[in-house]
Formats: sequence, structure tokens, C-alpha cells
Amino acid sequence: MAETIRLIFHWLTAYFGGGLHWLLFLASVIVLFFLGEASKKRQILAYYCAGILFLYFFPLTAWIIMKACIGTDTYWRMFWLLPVTPVIAYALVLLVRRAEERGAREGLAALFACILAVIVTGSCIYGKGQFLPGNRFKLNGDMMAVCQFLEEYNTDEEIYAAVPPEFVSSIRQYDANIKQPYGRYGPEEWQPLQQQIEYVYKQNPADFFGLTAACKSLGINYIIFPHSEEASAAFAADGYTLAGNVGVYGIFHNPACGTEDDNQSQEEI
Repeated sequence: MAETIRLIFHWLTAYFGGGLHWLLFLASVIVLFFLGEASKKRQILAYYCAGILFLYFFPLTAWIIMKACIGTDTYWRMFWLLPVTPVIAYALVLLVRRAEERGAREGLAALFACILAVIVTGSCIYGKGQFLPGNRFKLNGDMMAVCQFLEEYNTDEEIYAAVPPEFVSSIRQYDANIKQPYGRYGPEEWQPLQQQIEYVYKQNPADFFGLTAACKSLGINYIIFPHSEEASAAFAADGYTLAGNVGVYGIFHNPACGTEDDNQSQEEI
């Protein structure tokens, strides 16, 4: 039970990125409950949020959801059920309107107080690990350049690539033709290899041969990895030669992988 409680608060912190918007959300739910003359629709919204929060934080229901429904590693997805931003906005508008009934000065003061509360409890999206959009897609420019290189360099093979963690989600948005060895629905025997690939990218120093071994076992014909002489030598020794560089990333290719049989076996991922 103690481990379940630890995981609950771990994913709470991870989901909100260390910010305090979750406190502002809780305060907003309380406002919906206790603000006078609450409409029926407002009460339904408040009870819905309270019910989801109970399911999320009560250890027994949390344990059941983790073990029988969505899994421990994806428990943070429970927050998708909460209309966090609409509820905060709705509650703050109600407070401003209530203050405005007392006069324009009180309404203006309440408006500035609400704006300040949002600023203090949140953080700027373009800071602390976020990146400034440099293109109309608002995606990582290096990732887009890597995808374009792969499409131009590759001729008759299906592209099946191991990529750095910062590329995984954005590649799926930008070019769905590029397959990746990440997912929960492949055969169970492939999962340790997938986890090994993810782990190597987080290692320092990296286990280059561990990465190539896992990639060859899964039939991966491209590896995108931060370029260095050490990486080039290690990958080349195991069949992955440098096809080109894009920014700080090297694109390594092994034409012996990614055969028709290999690609067919990966369709379930």
C-alpha cells in the first residue's frame, strides 16, 4: 500500500511538471462546490472532478487501476479524465464576476489576482526544458531534418529506426512512415530488447554494442545517435555505418537489417 501511495504522488508530480496548477485546480473544484447559487451544471462538473480525484488518490482504487486496467507506468494518464484547464478558467471567471457585482474596482482587482494565481502556480511553456518553435509545425527542427534525410537517403527499404527519447513522440506526429521499436503490443519476447534500446540512450557512457545487438535482433536498419568518433567506430564494427550527420546526430545504417521478413514481423508494434 505504501508503494501505491508513493506511485500516486510520483505521477502527480511528474504529470504537472513540478508546478502547482494541481493546487489551483483543487481550489477551483472547491469553489464550484461552495460558491453560492451553484447551478446544476456546475454541481455536476464539481462532483465529476471529485469522483475522479477519489478514484485517483484512494490507494485501493489506485492499486486496482494500476494492476488491472492501465498499468503502473501509465497511471499518470488518469489525469486525462480531469478537465483541469476548463475548471480553473471557469472557477476564476465566476470569482471575477462575483467581485464585479460589487463594483468595477473590485472586479478589476479580482481579475489581476486570478491572473497572478495562474502565473505563480504555472511556468512558461518556452522555458525549463521546452524549446522555442522554429517552424510552423512547432516540432523539434533536428527531428524534422533527420526524417527528411531518411526519406531522401532511403530508396527501397522500409525505414525502421531507433531514435533518441526526445524524438520518439514527435516523429510519430511528423512522419508515421518511420517505424520505431517502442510500444506495448509487440510479442512479449521483444519487450526486453525494446527496453534495452531505451536504456542505452540514457546511459553515460553508452553501451554501443548493447544497442546494436538489440537493434539487429529486431531488424532495425537505422540508428540515430549523437555523433562522435567513438560511436562511429563502435557502430561500424557491428555493421552500422555512418550515412550522414544532421546537427549533432549521426544517422547509422545497416542494409543487412530491415529485410522483408524482418519488416513483416514488426507490423504488430
